[in-house]
Formats: sequence, C-alpha cells, structure tokens
Amino acid sequence: MPPKKKRLTKKEFSEVFEEGERRKINGFLFVSSPCLPGGEKISVVCSKKAESKAFLRNKKKRRMYSCLERNRDSWVNSGFRLIVVAQETKANRPYNTLCDDLLEGLKSIMIAE
Repeated sequence: MPPKKKRLTKKEFSEVFEEGERRKINGFLFVSSPCLPGGEKISVVCSKKAESKAFLRNKKKRRMYSCLERNRDSWVNSGFRLIVVAQETKANRPYNTLCDDLLEGLKSIMIAE
C-alpha cells in the first residue's frame, strides 16, 4: 500500500470522483484529475458488485495496491490524481493478469509512460 501521503484523502477523493475524467478499460474504471507535478495521489476501490464479502474486497484492493506500488514509476510524476475502481466483470483474475491490465489501462489514459 502506498504511504498515506500518496493516498487520496476523503475530500480529495470526492473532488476527483465528481470532477475527474472517467474511462472504462479492461474491467476497471479509471477516474483521473490533473494536479501539480509531485502531488500525485492514488486510491483503489473495489465495489460490492465485484465481491460481496468485505475480506474479499480488501484482498482485491491489496493486490491492486501491490501491483501499482510494484510499478510505481508508471504513475508517479504523471501530474494526475487517480482513482481505480475494480468492476464486477474482471475482479477475479490471476495477479499477473491483473497487473498487466492495470498497466495497460494506465498507459491508455496517458498516465504511464
């Protein structure tokens, strides 16, 4: 999980979710909002439609955070605040497939290099 200073606060989350640009890619909803370089923050959400049990949703979020942290260079210094929402259709994937799909989604919205 990213350090607390790299995660969106409740206020920032609301701002990004309301005003951000939305794109559905590979079973994820990416909501992005521009920010000053160095102010990049990220948040990961797993809906109840994706998993009905809280411990399974938390497991999915940990896997997504782990993948994003492992590929930190893809989104750090991008100039965006980002929310990633796991959609119900592709929530159950092997870790490597999950990482590939997340990175492909980041690249397609021009956050990744």
